[in-house]
Amino acid sequence: MVEWTKGFSYAHLNELYTSVALQWHYEKHVDLESIYLNLQADNKKKKNQAWDTEEEADSVGFVGY
Repeated sequence: MVEWTKGFSYAHLNELYTSVALQWHYEKHVDLESIYLNLQADNKKKKNQAWDTEEEADSVGFVGY
């Protein structure tokens, strides 16, 4: 996890922590790789300003948890 989060800001680390806590609370297991990949994808979308795609228009918050 340390290698995966190199370069993450405090906000990214907070999002990771929150996602892990919520997944554990609701599902009683944590899929770190999936959470990490989702955060990476969200960061790429933000950099590309691709939030307004049709696929993303129907989702809000912690998608998939």
